[in-house]
Amino acid sequence: MSANAPLKILLIDDETTLHDLTRAHLQKAGYRLLSAYDGASGLDLILKEKPALVLLDFVLPDMDGEKIFDELTTNPFYETARKTPVVMLTGHGADENLKKKLIERGVSAYLHKPFGLRELANIIENIFIIRDIRQRNLQLRAEIEATRDYLALILHNAPVGVFSTDARGNIRKANPQLCQLLGLTLEALMSSNVFESEGLRETFLRTAVARVNTGQQTWQVHDFNFHRSDGQALVLNIHAVPLWQSEQKMDGVLGIVEDVTDSQKHDYQLRMLTTIGLALQSAINLDELLHLILTGLTAGPALGFNRAMIFLPDDAGFYFVGRMGVGPADGEEARRVWEKLKDEHISLEDFLAKYGKRRPEPDNAFNNRVRAQKLLLTAEDSDFVATIRRKRHYRGSPDQNVCASCKQFFEKLELQDFIAVPLIAKDRLIGMIIADYLYSKQKIDDDAITALEIFASQAAQAIERADANRRLEQEKHKLEAAYKELQTTHERLMHAERLAAIGNMAGHVAHEIRNPLVAIGGFARSLRRLAKDNQPILSVAEIITEEVMRLEKILANVMHFTKYPKPSFQLAELNALIYDASNLLQAEAEQRHVKLVKTLAAELPKLLLDPVQINQMLVNLMRNGIQSIADSGVVEISTQFLEPNQILIVVRDTGSGIVPSVLENVFNPFFTTKPDGTGLGLAICQHIVSDHGGRITVESQVGYGTTFSIFLPLPRQPHSAVTA
Repeated sequence: MSANAPLKILLIDDETTLHDLTRAHLQKAGYRLLSAYDGASGLDLILKEKPALVLLDFVLPDMDGEKIFDELTTNPFYETARKTPVVMLTGHGADENLKKKLIERGVSAYLHKPFGLRELANIIENIFIIRDIRQRNLQLRAEIEATRDYLALILHNAPVGVFSTDARGNIRKANPQLCQLLGLTLEALMSSNVFESEGLRETFLRTAVARVNTGQQTWQVHDFNFHRSDGQALVLNIHAVPLWQSEQKMDGVLGIVEDVTDSQKHDYQLRMLTTIGLALQSAINLDELLHLILTGLTAGPALGFNRAMIFLPDDAGFYFVGRMGVGPADGEEARRVWEKLKDEHISLEDFLAKYGKRRPEPDNAFNNRVRAQKLLLTAEDSDFVATIRRKRHYRGSPDQNVCASCKQFFEKLELQDFIAVPLIAKDRLIGMIIADYLYSKQKIDDDAITALEIFASQAAQAIERADANRRLEQEKHKLEAAYKELQTTHERLMHAERLAAIGNMAGHVAHEIRNPLVAIGGFARSLRRLAKDNQPILSVAEIITEEVMRLEKILANVMHFTKYPKPSFQLAELNALIYDASNLLQAEAEQRHVKLVKTLAAELPKLLLDPVQINQMLVNLMRNGIQSIADSGVVEISTQFLEPNQILIVVRDTGSGIVPSVLENVFNPFFTTKPDGTGLGLAICQHIVSDHGGRITVESQVGYGTTFSIFLPLPRQPHSAVTA
């Protein structure tokens, strides 16, 4: 039949007029009417012409419409036409129960005679529309079934693990590849909840579903390390997305898990080694670097060994000495560590940042065990030592014959199935790395050995760089110390030169003033004797005499400063000198309501010093503190031993303090703020401290007080007294 041919409609009715009227109307509507006037001919035409619709009169001469419909729907002879739509034509007196029964059995419609031709056309059109809809539904159902079967086939044969869950974490779908990755059967998986089931809540499924549920967004991780319950290690790429029921409601999670253990193993190792290499470049301190190296060796996202240790040569080069070890001390500790780390699921970069530069705790059992071991490099009977010295890796096995010189070394470290690789920098053997899977019993394969050798090359270069940096830092500190000492010496020399110049000038001035001053004093005393009862003259003479005496005292101090004696060193107890100075000033302090507090370190070593000069310095500083307190306060003097070879004396008061403009000049000779002061007290104190090889500093805050700090060196030969 042509695609544009009109649809055939068969009318089975014994009324000729109805045929003519119906044909004329349906032809205008684009249909072709076939006519049959009894049931038998009608059934024949149904088989022969295969009409798209049958109009069947209920009352016919040979058989009624119900019987014809029964033949059409139940007789196998009419199987090919069984689904042809049938419209039953009946009079107004038709049995309603029979009508209902036939409708239930499949009659498409009932049309009561007499009927309008427009009504007939509408019914025909509706039946064809319903037929088309049913055919399309059947077609769509078949396509859906085919698509479902195809998707099931894809899911079953997909080279990646696929899963879906509802929002509560119940598994909806999973394929065999996912079951294989998890080490579970499909039956066990399909009845599981990722948050509650024993076999799933410790796997990546729980993490993936939890991350998507929490953030309601895609969660993706690459190179995820997963250990199955049977101990097999896998590297996975995981991509999980939310399944949205509507814009506001999430219905579940869909995930894809790709096993890249084999296909990306070498690429991953290269990326991993690059990541660790970049991290090693950032470490300068040797201990931090060694811990970072060992962390890279033992990190799950990296090489993943259970234990790793580094040995470096001693100064003489005869032994490899244990420098650091990272790993559990026993199986129980290993279990605790794995339990702690298995839920973190962090990248290698984050792992190294979090754990890499941490140094082992002082009580770390495994690290202390490693540090207690050393290996003789000159052992002639050791194939292990000989292999490392030849700069090759050594593969240890449980059934190996251990030489006598290495037996204790192996036993102490429980070395059974292990790998040792040399650390080589600039073709020099600078150390050794040992690693193993003591607790997980994992096999050390060729890939692990190759990766470890590449890593050891990076580590050796980093260690060499850190050691060079350490030596450079040492030289830098030496130069800084030498420069500081040179600067201090220069300052002392400049200060001594200034003091010498001031002293020479002051001595010259004092000498020139002394003779006239003696004469003035003599004349003033003579004038007092001659004045007798002349009170005005006597008062003037007394004033002249007192001022002369004050000037003589100043000149005496100046002469004493300019010709201050060198210290006479002897071994003395510093704390005893402090007690003497304190006792000397006790009465003066009580008069001013000042409390003297002594905080002295016990068992200070004896110092080489001049007791008289040190006593004078202490008295000067303590008296200054007492005099700075207007009404009640504290002057505290303390001693302290400073490593490695200094004694610190601190004199602190709660007085008025010193303003900054005055503070910078307090040690300058002849500088004073006291009306009757000479400005030599603190200059003499600095002179005494300098002559004793020490230094004095001052800090002050107005309204809070002043602190003098004196640093004195310990004698190089404390058993002998030296006199300058």
